[in-house]
Amino acid sequence: MPVTVPCQYRTGKTLGSGTYAIVKEAIHIQSGKYYACKVINKRLMEGREHMVRNEIAVLKRVSSGHPNVVTLHDYFETAHNLYLCFDLCTGGELFDRICAKGNYYESDAATLVRTIFKAVKYIHDSGIVHRDLKPENLLFRTQAEESDIMIADFGLSRVMEEEKLSQLTEICGTPGYMAPEIFKKSTLLVSFPPSFL
Repeated sequence: MPVTVPCQYRTGKTLGSGTYAIVKEAIHIQSGKYYACKVINKRLMEGREHMVRNEIAVLKRVSSGHPNVVTLHDYFETAHNLYLCFDLCTGGELFDRICAKGNYYESDAATLVRTIFKAVKYIHDSGIVHRDLKPENLLFRTQAEESDIMIADFGLSRVMEEEKLSQLTEICGTPGYMAPEIFKKSTLLVSFPPSFL
């Protein structure tokens, strides 16, 4: 008979929600540390369990390796849900900051984009493609104006094994942010000069 382990976290307010999951604030009971906990309904994910296994594999590969990529601290399951515990980013989404500010000065935007590109380079160097980068998946660590920006939500990401490098042809992501090349299923090759980053 399986051993029942008491839950080590207590969940609080809801931070966001998606098709299969909700994200809640959670406190680790023993340490008192706060996390963001993605609570995935196993019944709603039935037949798509591979997506969660893939997300965990991706996060294990990139966690704690870059200051601008969220870290997966813990994951576990109960009879009804899967739980993924991440860094708690309290500064909100880039999308909301853009809306609140109304605009970004070019130098501020350039600094932000450069930081994001460096994090994306780290992700790519780790053999991962994110496939859903958008302002809603870029979170600020704190409310501070100069807060670190973090790449989050690796639900659509893929591990690209070096020996099996191939072109990705699956249409996925958020339609409003997709490049026309994705809809056309044509190749888009982009290279940046080393000085760019």
